[in-house]
Order: sequence, then structure tokens, then C-alpha cells
Amino acid sequence: MSADLSTRLSPAPAQRALSAFWHLPSVTVARFTLRSYARSGWLWGEVVCVVPFYLVFWYYPGTEEYFFSTGSVGLCVLALIGTAIMAHRAMSARIYLPLARLPSRAACTRGLVLATGALRIPLYLLLLGLALAFNRIIAPRPADIVIGSLGAVANCLVIATLVVTLSPPMATRLTRILFLAWLVLAFAPLPGIGWLAALFSLARLPLLPLAANIGLGTTPNLGLVGFWPLPVAALYVVGLTLAADFLLARRDLILH
Repeated sequence: MSADLSTRLSPAPAQRALSAFWHLPSVTVARFTLRSYARSGWLWGEVVCVVPFYLVFWYYPGTEEYFFSTGSVGLCVLALIGTAIMAHRAMSARIYLPLARLPSRAACTRGLVLATGALRIPLYLLLLGLALAFNRIIAPRPADIVIGSLGAVANCLVIATLVVTLSPPMATRLTRILFLAWLVLAFAPLPGIGWLAALFSLARLPLLPLAANIGLGTTPNLGLVGFWPLPVAALYVVGLTLAADFLLARRDLILH
């Protein structure tokens, strides 16, 4: 009788797995980061920014292509600014004492990536909901909206993770200078000299998946191969997160 009662009272495997995930160090860091970000008011500032962005750029209805291109760029800019603020708040000098108590320094960077990534999704859904609710997308097709949304969110996640990786104390000033130099090279017009044009073209290659994600929902006859930008974007997020882990661990050694 007592064995049956204990069996009924014990949590289900799914509940135990969910509880274990909820208390992972990186998830705990993400929860506390979002809580602090919300209490500071910056989270609600990002939410409020979506509304005037919608009112300015969707005063008149636009096509699906216009929504995904304009919305992706605007939300990526918001992800850049918002993540920079979040990282600055989360990685201030007062974090070093809690960092020493974590089983791994990677929990801090991964938690920060989880926090800013989790925020990108509802912000995009808010923009999409406003556009659909007030008929600001001309003849929207459900399949296009779903596929295009995957590309738009993927770009926001890549930008947010990149900002975390380049934020102090993960990246040094030299790392950020080198990244900005590459960015200038990637967006500069192609020169007339052959070898320089080839160099500039190579610098633009990492941007191709992000550009393809913008038009993912409006690509005609999209097959399975056409989804290639999504796994590449996922690899970007994983690679940048691992780079942030490495840079923070290296910076810890320098601080000691």
C-alpha cells in the first residue's frame, strides 16, 4: 500500500526532466537576467519600441516581401541595441563574485544568450500580430508567414548572440576592432581591381545565409534544399556561443 502511494506521489519522468532543465545553471542565469532586465524597465522599452516601428513603416499595407525585409532589419537593430544593454547590465563588475560560484563560466554566457534569444521571439510575434490584426500584409499566405518567420527569428538570434560574444568581458577591444574592420570590408562596394574584388567577395560570404533568411518566406518553389540558411544560422549561434565561452574563460585567466 505504501509503495503504491509513493509511486503515485513521485513526479512523472517528464516533470522531473522539466524541473532538471529549469534548474540548469545556464537556464537559471537566463531567468535571473530576464527578471533583472524587466525590473530595470529596459525589457518593456524594447516592447514599446516595436509599436512605433510598426506605426511608421506599416502606415500603408505592404507585401509579404516588404514585411520580412523591413521587419527583419528593424528587429535585428533592436536585437543589437537591446542585447548590448542587457549584456552591459549582466556582465558588470558585480557579476564576478557570482561567477566564482558557478560550476562553469560557460553558464553565464549561455544564460545570457538564452535570455536575449528568448526575448527576440515574443517581440517578433508582437510585430507580426500587429501587422496581421490590422491587415497591413497584402494577401498573406499561412505557409509564407510561417517559413518567413523562421528566417526572421533566426537572423535576430544570430545578431543577438553575436553582440553577446563581442561584449566585454568576453571580447577584447582588439577583437571588436577586427570585427568592425571585417564589417566595413563586407559592406564596401566592390573595387575595380580583380584581386581586391575577390577579397571583398570572400568577406561577404558569411552574410549570405542572413540575406537568404530574409527572403525565405517569399522564395518561389522552395524545396528542402532551400531551407539551408536555417541550419547555417543555427551553426552561427552555436559557434558564437562557444566562442563567447572560450573568450570569457580566457579573460578569467587574465583577471587572475
